[in-house]
Amino acid sequence: MRGKAIARRMAIKDLPESEKIKRLLPLLKPFLDTIKMIAYRAETGLCALLRDEAGRIEDVRPLLRDLFRHDANLLPDPEHQRLTVEIHHMTNPQVDTAIAKLLDKLNTWAFPYPGTNLVLYFKFRPPYLL
Repeated sequence: MRGKAIARRMAIKDLPESEKIKRLLPLLKPFLDTIKMIAYRAETGLCALLRDEAGRIEDVRPLLRDLFRHDANLLPDPEHQRLTVEIHHMTNPQVDTAIAKLLDKLNTWAFPYPGTNLVLYFKFRPPYLL
């Protein structure tokens, strides 16, 4: 009897507020798509820089994705107008070597951190001393 008391269909307008379907605002989707496109183009540009060290572009994209997910320390140094991005070492020495060459190339261009007067400086974190 209890199952028949529950309606099989319900209009969206009759749902409780916590259960209503959330939709993206009409202008939000093109904005998010633009952000995704910019990120993809930036990744592609980094792939071109790293391709000389790692070979095929199919091998480079996973390296970059791993780098983007990897831990890093941000060390602001306003006195020297520098924001150091200290990246933890990767899974093997060959990847470390390729990424180190990419970081050296990025450091030659002196990118400013948006909204500040700090210049980004990339390096690997020194290994722990036991």
